Amino acid sequence: MNRILAVYSPDEYGQGDDEVEELLKKRAFELRVDIDIFKSNRVGEIADYIIGIAEETMGIIINPAEITTDLLMLRDTLLKTRLPVITVYTDNIYCQQEEGLSNFSAMAAVSTGLISGMGLDSYQYALDAVENILKKGSF
Repeated sequence: MNRILAVYSPDEYGQGDDEVEELLKKRAFELRVDIDIFKSNRVGEIADYIIGIAEETMGIIINPAEITTDLLMLRDTLLKTRLPVITVYTDNIYCQQEEGLSNFSAMAAVSTGLISGMGLDSYQYALDAVENILKKGSF
């Protein structure tokens, strides 16, 4: 069975952690994959966790949320894993122009794919994408 890691920031955009976890676990069960869920707002903790389980993991789903602007360590960590990475943003990052936010994802260069603006469904789509990539055997 494939093991996939899902990483996101707790209480991101006010959405309940329980809802995200339930959605991911339900879809993982339907796809017959194991899912490992890790939540943190600290880049160092996320990087350490990813490195710690990279050899046992087949793919990564990540929503960098608030840490998007502080990603050099995280980008390097993801590159080192050589795993398929799907970056998830529940909001449409291409419409975020207020408060100096850019419509650019620093994660795009290290991601196999990017899903943006689909709300909590983004996580399901990301899980489907990782599973499809693993079935094809290349990314």
